[in-house]
Amino acid sequence: MRTFNCVLLNLLLVFSSLGHAGTGVAIDPDKAQAYTPAPENLKARERFQDNKFGIFLHWGLYSQLGGVGSPFGAEWIMEDLRISGPKYQRLAEFFNPTGFDAEQWVKAFKDAGAKYIVITSKHHDGFSMYDSKVSNFDIVDSTPYKKESYQRAR
Repeated sequence: MRTFNCVLLNLLLVFSSLGHAGTGVAIDPDKAQAYTPAPENLKARERFQDNKFGIFLHWGLYSQLGGVGSPFGAEWIMEDLRISGPKYQRLAEFFNPTGFDAEQWVKAFKDAGAKYIVITSKHHDGFSMYDSKVSNFDIVDSTPYKKESYQRAR
């Protein structure tokens, strides 16, 4: 955790200084317009604030590897361990979550007090947890599971 915090702090320092690097600034302050959020945006922020506790669910091919060997967790394992695309795609052949029960997960989340669930249905590895019309690299076409896992969780 300490390493993660140090890396995060360094990234924040680097990115916070990008707008101030060199002799000029990224945006001319005289031409900048004030941001005024739309009423819908303000209402959504209020709902988010009122809901307090929610679940951000990361689940996909990378979950099978459990993050072993990756300093930043399972979802970055392809990048961290420099796994080639073709080799990583083979994980789909073994992704068969037959014990997954969407209703049970949702019930557990609600029992814990969660007011919302955010699901990473397609992560940066390109794998979709739904039947994608863009690519066959998805849970329906590339795995033995052959069905959309989250449809039952609605």
